Amino acid sequence: MAKSNIVDTSERMQNDLHRAEMKLKLVNRLRQDAKLLYAERNNILKKMNTLQQITTEVSNLKSKINVCDEIINNLENSSSEMQKTAYHMQNLSQANENLEKATVLMNRIKSLERMYMRPMSE
Repeated sequence: MAKSNIVDTSERMQNDLHRAEMKLKLVNRLRQDAKLLYAERNNILKKMNTLQQITTEVSNLKSKINVCDEIINNLENSSSEMQKTAYHMQNLSQANENLEKATVLMNRIKSLERMYMRPMSE
């Protein structure tokens, strides 16, 4: 009977040892998985940080694009104003030429008037 108890105890201890070894393997596997998950978490955090930087840069670029659009709009408006000014200047130039021609004609008329208005005795 004592021998049977020793065998039973020995078998129980072997079973306990086997279960303990299996639990140890499981714990080691869980530790390894935890390390992998931690490394993956760090990679995800780095990617999130990079994504945040990209988002910030995109926002900055959108602001710069808006400024450029405003500058282009102002330039287009200025171009339109410059075209109007050029048109008015062309009209003024034409009016000035017409005034010069009219002045020449007036001077001719005055000269002719003087010439024909003189008495014949001269």
